[in-house]
Amino acid sequence: MEQAVAMALACGLQPRRPLLRWCLCWRRLQPRQSAQQLLAAGVPSGPELGRQLRALRIEAIEAVEQRTPDTIPASRPQHLS
Repeated sequence: MEQAVAMALACGLQPRRPLLRWCLCWRRLQPRQSAQQLLAAGVPSGPELGRQLRALRIEAIEAVEQRTPDTIPASRPQHLS
């Protein structure tokens, strides 16, 4: 996935903002509960487990987006030698 996003950014795919957000922030987010915790809580394995994990990850992304301003962190400029 990381290579696909990097390739899309390098090729100039639009819109860039969601790609950059994923690359810089969202890809590291984890749901507040793991699959093992959900299974222990009685969620059946299979499609329902996947739905629960996706919903929890979306919640984590929305929480981060509400806390942060609508800007992408600036990277350090690279100077040519």
